[in-house]
Amino acid sequence: MASLALPTPIPAASRPEAPLCPPPPARQRPAGCEQLNEDQLRAVTAPADGALIIFAPAGAGKTLTLVHRATWLVGRGLAAASVLCLTFSRKAAAELRGRLPPAAAGVEVCTFHAWCLRLLRAFAAELGRPAGFSLSSSAQQIELIRQALEEFQKQQGGGTAGPSTAGTGTQARKSQSVMAACRRFQRAIGEAKLLPDGAPAGGASDKAPAASGKLLETELGAFIWRHYNDGLRKAGLVDMGDLQRFALTLLRTPHVAAAVRGRYRHVLIDEYQDTNLQQLAIVRAICAKEPGAQTVGVTVVGDDDQVWGSSTLAVPLPPASML
Repeated sequence: MASLALPTPIPAASRPEAPLCPPPPARQRPAGCEQLNEDQLRAVTAPADGALIIFAPAGAGKTLTLVHRATWLVGRGLAAASVLCLTFSRKAAAELRGRLPPAAAGVEVCTFHAWCLRLLRAFAAELGRPAGFSLSSSAQQIELIRQALEEFQKQQGGGTAGPSTAGTGTQARKSQSVMAACRRFQRAIGEAKLLPDGAPAGGASDKAPAASGKLLETELGAFIWRHYNDGLRKAGLVDMGDLQRFALTLLRTPHVAAAVRGRYRHVLIDEYQDTNLQQLAIVRAICAKEPGAQTVGVTVVGDDDQVWGSSTLAVPLPPASML
């Protein structure tokens, strides 16, 4: 029987070291992103022409991520002026603007209301307003409503009161009652102008939006709505509620929409959980896809734990529905 010769074992001390697998190459980080963690880096370097929603808790570095996202977009070749960053307070806008590096200093950072105001001033004639229109004060709004109440009383045959023989206390109570009614209508008008259907089709404001509340659905309420908005127009004024709804009216006008979409390539939104339905409609209008037009990307940053109460209008949406 033939014997099988086996190889002589190699002593352990003489065995060669087995070659180690090389480690995977470290992800190349853009300049200035060294302080970001992997999650932040993925958000910052996501494709520029898509829709990105970032939800993170307080203290997770959302503002830092937003600043680096804007900087990265500019570094990828977008003109700084074509990047729009919207937030909800002047303080937050100033902080974001101050944290941008010089290379991204041209990024447009402002509040929703400030952006809408710029749009309205650029196309004021479309709305029947002078280019130098002003924002109405609360006192001006109350006075317009008081005048409407008085005019309604006249038309109903109530007339205006002559020299009163009532006591000072009675006059004071009547004055307080009128002021309380004016403030109720002021709140109702402001809330109605924030409704999704609060944007008039052609800048007209003859009728309050549907679901505006029982106060404005009455004959008196409808009269005050018309008188108040007509008074603003004649005085060359708008109120805060007009800014967003008139911006939506303008964005539904083809040549205005084309001008806005031709200016921007990416929109960033801070504190997305605070976005109401009108603001969401504005972002959709800016980022709407059109055949042959460049895609406008969007990045939103928010904290869904901060959405509180049933009265909030915040509407988190999946990325695909944003564009």
